[in-house]
Amino acid sequence: RETTAKVVDLMYVPMIQGTQRYAYKVQNLSGGEKEKAEGAVFAAAVLPRVFAEDEAAAQTIYDSMKVGASATDHKKVKKAFESVYSALGIKCSDVGGLMDDGTSDYYKGAEPCSDGVSGGGVAGIIIGSVAGGVALVSVG
Repeated sequence: RETTAKVVDLMYVPMIQGTQRYAYKVQNLSGGEKEKAEGAVFAAAVLPRVFAEDEAAAQTIYDSMKVGASATDHKKVKKAFESVYSALGIKCSDVGGLMDDGTSDYYKGAEPCSDGVSGGGVAGIIIGSVAGGVALVSVG
């Protein structure tokens, strides 16, 4: 059951990625009707799940991605999704960012968010664990 629940959570990742991709394309890369329509479809697939966790986040995404939206704000869409990642059972590293194939780097503003533990934090955990282990061995 635990594995099934995790798989279900991860099934939303491609829909979130697609919504964010088309929000970025529409706002920043002169996306046209095709991109707007694809973004609306991706958003429609994930919005009920987002709504179940945070109605305001779902409304923000809907307002930017709906058919006939007057404007698309990628930054707001991205932040709205990120605000519910934990409740959806996913992490920033599951979703990632939007790569620019021309430069092999992330588009500005479309970088992946952080899962909260920086490299320094991991190093601190490792050093603390080693020090604790050494202390236990020397006491014992």
